Amino acid sequence: MKYKLIASQRFYREICHAAAHAPSPVWPVFLPEGDRDRARRLLFDWCAGEGQADAILLPEGYADGLCEGLTAPVPLVLPRVHNGYHLLLGERYRALVEAFGGEAAFYTQGQLEWAPPRLAARQNIYLSSAPLLPGLPPRGEGWQECAVQFDWLEQLCAGTWPQERFLVLQPGQAVQPSYRRDVLAAR
Repeated sequence: MKYKLIASQRFYREICHAAAHAPSPVWPVFLPEGDRDRARRLLFDWCAGEGQADAILLPEGYADGLCEGLTAPVPLVLPRVHNGYHLLLGERYRALVEAFGGEAAFYTQGQLEWAPPRLAARQNIYLSSAPLLPGLPPRGEGWQECAVQFDWLEQLCAGTWPQERFLVLQPGQAVQPSYRRDVLAAR
């Protein structure tokens, strides 16, 4: 099996780490940051034109609507998460969002390296990948550090997709939101 993985640049370190340790070849491709419309067009174009991979992996799940309506000529595999931060934090993501009333901003080390944080949120949460991918966490008031959990990302890259954690769409099926605990559904 060979997989194409499409994700945001902000998760570059974590994705490259998981792809490098996968038992099958995983070809990561990164969407540009900043222009959501351009990223959506590229995502749809890359998925529509795929013919060499056995499946396309979308680690950011629903990606806050970025992939709604997406189809591909090969299976699409999405973790049942709202976004990449949810993937890297697991159930702690929901707890943090609830604890701060939706006023939490999440940052990876790579994201902090190429774009300064806006610090507009009540709580800024740094996703630490140490000791696997060491970085220097931000310090000061308004910052909280949370360790990344690689288990969902590793499962995705390994081709192990239990139904309770992943949605596997067959060619012709499209992604749509689910307003239940499973986050995603097929249309």
